[in-house]
Amino acid sequence: MGKSETALRGLIGLCMRAGKLRCGTDAALDSARHGNACLLLVDAGASENTQKRLRDTSGFYSVRQVLLSEGMLTEAAGRTAMAAAVTDKGFAQKMLETAETSGLTAYDNKEFFADNAGGQASNGEG
Repeated sequence: MGKSETALRGLIGLCMRAGKLRCGTDAALDSARHGNACLLLVDAGASENTQKRLRDTSGFYSVRQVLLSEGMLTEAAGRTAMAAAVTDKGFAQKMLETAETSGLTAYDNKEFFADNAGGQASNGEG
């Protein structure tokens, strides 16, 4: 584990203690839908369905998303969770910068709409 990943874990823990992290998939989705989420954090251990729901919501509501290493969110936040929403812009920006330097995948709405340009056809149905 590199310094950047350790720094990101520390930021997640600090964000949690500051009350600016909503843990859990439903809480993260709710935050994005209500415009409170500045960043979505997704654990790589989440199911494909959960990752897709979060990616779709992230794209639709223009919320950036970071895919964390498996178990990182649970370890850093001190709670079992596959997703979380960061509700503070300062924390979100610093986490994005740190995630990019550690090589973690960050998505934004441009990538979502490029991947789903076919609209409903992207789900395999005509």
